[in-house]
Amino acid sequence: MKTNKRSRADCGIEPVDEVLRRLFTGGSFARRAKVAELQTCWSEIVGKDAALHCAPAKITDGKLYIHVDSPVWRQQIDLVKEQLVQKVGQRYREIPIAKIICKINPAVSLARE
Repeated sequence: MKTNKRSRADCGIEPVDEVLRRLFTGGSFARRAKVAELQTCWSEIVGKDAALHCAPAKITDGKLYIHVDSPVWRQQIDLVKEQLVQKVGQRYREIPIAKIICKINPAVSLARE
């Protein structure tokens, strides 16, 4: 009698560690995790006053998008963009940031209250 032995690959079954590795190292989850990591120490990077008025929103293609609550704070962040790129790069080498883009979002200050 012939038994039908099929390998895991034939069945489409993958080891859990391989699936988790792909999940956590690629795609939107990995980008969100990087933003969450930045948010935890944002006030140390930009200072306590600035952190009340701005927050990292997303990372895409080496660009860090920061939401600010007013045009005044957008200008403040624009003045220190290069220093922020360096600070993030020194602290988080695994988060490659080449450029910072500021967007005005008044909800930022409401979320901090």
